[in-house]
Formats: sequence, C-alpha cells, structure tokens
Amino acid sequence: MIRVITDSASDMEAARAKEWGVEVVPLTIRFGEEVLLSGVELSNDEFYERLASGQKPATAQVNPYSFETVFRRCLEEGDDVVGIFVSQKLSGTYQSAVLAKQSIGVEAEGHIFLVDSRFVSMGMELLAIEAVRLRDVGATAGEVAERLEEMVARLHYVIILNDLDYLRAGGRLATNTTAGSRHSGVFPVVAMVDGKFENIAQARGRKGRYSWLLEKFLSDGADASSIVGFNHSHVLDDMRECMDYFAQNVDLTDTVSGEIGPTMGTHFGPKGIGLAYQKQIAKSPRKGL
Repeated sequence: MIRVITDSASDMEAARAKEWGVEVVPLTIRFGEEVLLSGVELSNDEFYERLASGQKPATAQVNPYSFETVFRRCLEEGDDVVGIFVSQKLSGTYQSAVLAKQSIGVEAEGHIFLVDSRFVSMGMELLAIEAVRLRDVGATAGEVAERLEEMVARLHYVIILNDLDYLRAGGRLATNTTAGSRHSGVFPVVAMVDGKFENIAQARGRKGRYSWLLEKFLSDGADASSIVGFNHSHVLDDMRECMDYFAQNVDLTDTVSGEIGPTMGTHFGPKGIGLAYQKQIAKSPRKGL
C-alpha cells in the first residue's frame, strides 16, 4: 500500500484527509511562548479568533524526528511513502523530511519518495488529491512521485488577500514584488512563482476579486476538465460567491474547496480567497494512469 503524507501547509481538512487516507503532519504555531500543533492543538476557529484579538502568530517547520517517526511506522506496516511537502523556498519542512529519510538509510530506498511541491495550501492539496487518485488506480510510489513532479510544472495557485501585512511580517514575500495598496477596496493578488510568493497585481472591489480570478484562470489556459480548488481564510461566504461566479461563467468538471488553516493563515491573514488550477497539456500517450 502507498501512504500519502503531507504537512499542514496544505490546509487539508482533517475529515477530508481521513476520507482519502492522507496523513497530515502538523507544523507548529507560536503565539509568544505558547507553542501549538497546527490543526491538532489549534483549530481554525480558535486561530482566527486569536488573530482578531491582535495576537501575532509565527510558524515553525516540522522537525526531522517527527518525520522519521511517521516514515518508520509506515515502513514497519509494509507500506511505501509518497511525501508532498511545502515549498522548500518557504520552509525547512521538506529538508527535514529529506534528513529523516537519510537517517532511516537503506530501508528507505525504493520505498520513500519525497516531493517538493513548490506550492502551499490548495496547490499542495491538489497534488495530494492526484496522488490519491494514482494510488487508487494501481500506480507504484515511484510512478506517483514522477507524475506529481510533472503536475507541479503546470500547477498554479493565486490568492487575493486583504493586505500584505502577514506575509511581510513573516518575511515570506519576495523583495521584487510590486507595492501593495492600502486603499479601501483594493486587494493585493499574490501568486506562487518558482516556489515563492510574489505580489503580481491588485484587484479592485469586493466582487472584482472574483472577475480578476476568472480572467487569470482563462488567460492562463487553465484546464477546466481537471479538478479546480477554491479556499478562503475565514470568509466562507466570499468563497461561495466566487465559486458561484465561476459556475456562471465557465464549465468546471470538478471542484474542491476548504478553509485555510493556522499554518498558512499565519502568512495570509484573514479574508483571503485562493484559487488553484492546472494549465492544459497535450494528452499523455501513456495508458492507465
């Protein structure tokens, strides 16, 4: 059996992870001296309540020992591992997984495959969904990892934020990005570019965010026949409006949606709306997968 493992920067909700058989290893969230496991000791609602009260969070990567414990358990149960982790340009979590695999040694060879997603949040979740699909049609762990690497090259994730304050506070915003606006009704658009965040544009107006995302989706040549992901940082109604807007303007075959949890909420802040999709590609000549 193949065990699909990701980390909490994927924002995969616990019920969905359980349904799909995905294990989510939590990063830690720090509020001053208080340290909590994202999604385990700190719920989404409690996290956003703390933000609203003015508390300032920070994240810390998964350590190698935590990954080694998970990996060894999987191997002892006779399972192979495909690990899909947050972009190594933003976190040391992927490197912790690499060190854990190295510590296990020869037992890991041919059984543990690690993927630097080069993404966060819903971008990672779409990769995990694809890993589950491939697992369920009989792909080997090596084949799953190979196909995910191919998918990364055509994957996109953009999020329209309320402001850039949280990204700047965490030092996660590329220095060559455009200046964000603080004008009322003007929202910064942030995209994952080569594994890092870049502020690529601004959207004007609350509902203008939806039209901006749709135009981006269409201009990128997005594949509407593949799964498209929507997520939000504690603005469920806005995300639903955005999904309705897409449904009125483009025929999507399959969608998935969810809330951004404490790990990425630390860097995005509240009131964000995200979109993940794949660019169209030529049909693969390979059969079955």
